[in-house]
Amino acid sequence: TSLGLDADAFWVGFAGRLVEEKGVQDLIKALAGCPANVKVVIIGHGPFAPALERIAAASGLLPDRVKFVPQVKSRDIALWLRAIDALCLPSHTRPNWKEQFGRVLIEAMAAGAVCIGSSSGEIPNVIANTGLVFPEGNVDALRQSIRALADDESLTASLRVAASDRVRHEFSNQIIASRLASLFREVALG
Repeated sequence: TSLGLDADAFWVGFAGRLVEEKGVQDLIKALAGCPANVKVVIIGHGPFAPALERIAAASGLLPDRVKFVPQVKSRDIALWLRAIDALCLPSHTRPNWKEQFGRVLIEAMAAGAVCIGSSSGEIPNVIANTGLVFPEGNVDALRQSIRALADDESLTASLRVAASDRVRHEFSNQIIASRLASLFREVALG
């Protein structure tokens, strides 16, 4: 592709701030047990980026199977999300933090990527039955989720359709505006 992603590969992406609690280290470790045609693109920057690069290098995955893209303009993120096959949000819950909504999941679903997410916070509720959810921190379960999508084109295609439908029916601007208006009326009439 024009983004430098091998068209013959199955691309799993991550997009967000690179901090330890986002669990991207699990994605890199899971990749090590996947077929060679499965590759990862990590879009974002943050204080944990050097550690992630060390993990990828130590696993022998750089530069062929893991691509780091530290800077993407917000207007270009949709291009990247359309270019990947799956988006992974492998977040880890912390005593003072858990994944709230995970807006990138909705953006990925709208762009045609299947979502794989950990069980942290609201991730399972956002993904619902349109992607795959694994127990947070479980690298083997994450690896199995990636392999399931990479190995089964019909599963990936059906989840892609389900995700697109979910975004259209649950998260469109019109739906969100309508829900907010109802909430405001309810509070005002309280």
